[in-house]
Amino acid sequence: MPMQWMTPVEVEPAPFRFSPIDRVMVLGSCFADTMGERLSDSKFRVDVNPFGPLYHPIVVAHSLVRLLDRLPLMDEEWVSRDGMWYSWTHHSRYAGATRLACEQVINKRMEQAMNHLVGCNRLILTLGSSYRYELKEKPGYVVANCHKFPQQMFTRRRSSIAEMVEALSLALDRFFNKRTEAKVLFTVSPIRHTKDGAHANAVSKALLLATVDELVTRYGDRVAYFPSYEIVMDELRDYRFYAEDMVHLSAQAEQYIWDRFKCSFMTTETQQALKAYAKIRQAIAHRPFNTAGKAYRQFIIQTLLKIEQVEKKFTYFDLSQEKEILNKRLDKL
Repeated sequence: MPMQWMTPVEVEPAPFRFSPIDRVMVLGSCFADTMGERLSDSKFRVDVNPFGPLYHPIVVAHSLVRLLDRLPLMDEEWVSRDGMWYSWTHHSRYAGATRLACEQVINKRMEQAMNHLVGCNRLILTLGSSYRYELKEKPGYVVANCHKFPQQMFTRRRSSIAEMVEALSLALDRFFNKRTEAKVLFTVSPIRHTKDGAHANAVSKALLLATVDELVTRYGDRVAYFPSYEIVMDELRDYRFYAEDMVHLSAQAEQYIWDRFKCSFMTTETQQALKAYAKIRQAIAHRPFNTAGKAYRQFIIQTLLKIEQVEKKFTYFDLSQEKEILNKRLDKL
């Protein structure tokens, strides 16, 4: 038997699965963006981080409740600095030169997310940090992002497990009351918050893991956990699996985690469908040097035939966009 060069992470048998017929909402850290984009690229009906990346569990919980209850932003949730407007409930990617411009973008995006959540039966929540930032002028109000405002405006502290469990439980109860058949998947982001320091980051992640463990125990098979954090820590220890900043993950590492997720939380049929679709995407991305020859025309026709076969076998796949792309290429030949 060959020597084992890594510590394999066993993933608990999934109590539920994901498929392209599900309607999925993804909320959480920048790692949630990564997973959500891969779901979207795989033809899942998914809405990803309508508030932008969110890191603290209380902020994630409040954002979910806001969407469920269709709560608009209040006047005190807007702030301006250096000619730009921001929302304390959103990431800086939603900044605008005027409050009206910022508000229009945010309201449109939130309306999309609220409508998507109406039929949502799968929710993915990715937690990033246990450290919270409260506005000193509004004690207890946890901001989603500090937007580089002076640190003296905030009180920074680490939340307890009890605080995070309470906030997330209230949000999950509200979600399950409206979506009785829905399922929730938690992950803890493997991205380290190096500004906290190595020890503080480790404690922060440990509190998140304990929080999720409590919720999985409390909600039974309605809530599950995918160990992306453990996979990176135990299986992808080498720095070749990190980006240039040595904090975020490389494309190779992200692909590995995605493959582990598919094996654990997708049916065999869904995995076969995604594999077939990946070949079609690869074919569409292929552009030979000679696009005017008969060989390229035949290649396009063969790809269109493959699309028909995939649509016939996996009826939940809508590949009309891919067919349109290929037919336009045919028309130009």
